[in-house]
Amino acid sequence: YEFLISRALSGKPQVGDDIPKGSSTENPKCFGPGSDIVDDHPKILVQTIHDTHLLVLNKFTIFRPQLLLLTVDSYRRQTEPLTFEELRAAWAVLTGIGKKYYVLFNCTPVAGASRMHKHMQVIPHPVTVNGVEDGFQFFPDLESSTQATAVPFKNFIERCRGLSGETSKRDQQIFEMYLRLLAQTRAALSIPPEDPVCPHNVVLTQDWMILIPRRSKVFHGITANAAGMMGSVWLMKQSEFEEWKARGPANVLAALGVPVTDSDQR
Repeated sequence: YEFLISRALSGKPQVGDDIPKGSSTENPKCFGPGSDIVDDHPKILVQTIHDTHLLVLNKFTIFRPQLLLLTVDSYRRQTEPLTFEELRAAWAVLTGIGKKYYVLFNCTPVAGASRMHKHMQVIPHPVTVNGVEDGFQFFPDLESSTQATAVPFKNFIERCRGLSGETSKRDQQIFEMYLRLLAQTRAALSIPPEDPVCPHNVVLTQDWMILIPRRSKVFHGITANAAGMMGSVWLMKQSEFEEWKARGPANVLAALGVPVTDSDQR
């Protein structure tokens, strides 16, 4: 595990909070009429991706740069599963950014979403941050199968192997990968296919995609988003770290997700 404390997170609005006005008394400008994400700096927009997404700077950061990938359609919601267009945009960013990054998606507030305008986060990979291979790593990157299978919650993963060299075919393969993993996630939560809402986390790298079913947002006052479920826990203050230590990280993550049982490990 790694625990990262940032004061920047203390000002981060949560679902249900009013949109921050900053120093102005006027209603803040957002990324469209349905958006709850503030567009308050002339250089916040980095790039438009495929005319469907906006790549923007994230103000509430653990790492720099840390980016958001927003839907151009500001009425798309964080409770919706990912679409073909969203995964296509995510892959374009991952393969075009120049360094090793990962994309995460927190589907529903239960899974850690703090804003409802649909978005993914683009974050430096632990290898990029640490500059070494022997620092903190995500468990799908570990060579030891024992370490990788000691995860206390159910998760579903596929490797990005054998992807087509043709862009349209590759993008469809990545979307179909997500749909297969989402079906397993729904089954783990006993959510029928016709139910549009399925709380889950997604982490996508150029090497693998993982989905994590979520059954709870908070455990004894502490929470985790997709990065936290992968072992990179973002905190606002030292007291949260002390609570994580007291409860035990594995116990917290199992409670936030779906615990692995003895029969799952056979």
